[in-house]
Amino acid sequence: MNPSFVAGDVFYTRTDQQFQLFKVVAVDPDLGCYHVAAYEPLPALPAPADIPSLPIAIGHAPISTDGFDQPVWLANLPVAARELRGYYFYLQYHQPAEERIELAVSHFNEAMALSDAQRHHDAIDTYTLAYTLVLELYEAVDNRAFCWMDLGCWPEAIADFEESLRINPANDLAEFSIGECYFNLHDDAQAKARFEKALALNPDSALAREFLGKVAARGEA
Repeated sequence: MNPSFVAGDVFYTRTDQQFQLFKVVAVDPDLGCYHVAAYEPLPALPAPADIPSLPIAIGHAPISTDGFDQPVWLANLPVAARELRGYYFYLQYHQPAEERIELAVSHFNEAMALSDAQRHHDAIDTYTLAYTLVLELYEAVDNRAFCWMDLGCWPEAIADFEESLRINPANDLAEFSIGECYFNLHDDAQAKARFEKALALNPDSALAREFLGKVAARGEA
């Protein structure tokens, strides 16, 4: 009989001189299964402190609690955002919408606190969880993009704002922010086009007018 594991437990099986590590991200007692993330096979066991940086080979698999061949417990570690994402894709199709929304809101609020604490990479990961649970939550994508901006990662921010516009084409804030990213990249043609789009969506946008003036002034310098 296999041992019982809880969320956060890391265990391994051994085959062909390799160690296959799994991490339990959730337990479903009703189905009698573990939801696990699987790491790349290793020739030797890692130290517990090294596990969080290991490459993930399979983001999520629901496996019967007795479906592993002689599993051996290795450690119990907090379940990181990157280890939850595959499981959350699964929840899109297997969890009631109200429960997913509640969980997404919890992650959204957690991400805002992380951002306020200047932990932008952690906030990005946590906004990703919220968005993974509720794909209509463009606000999570916007806020993730703002974290990229705080880090000075302009192309990543642009990609997220473009994703936000795919969900909500009337999002003048996303249009303006793409313009601001291009402005910081000194691509004034792209910046001007985006500020104009933002102004078309929201004629009262003082920021769009202000930055259009900045583009014009830089062109005259």
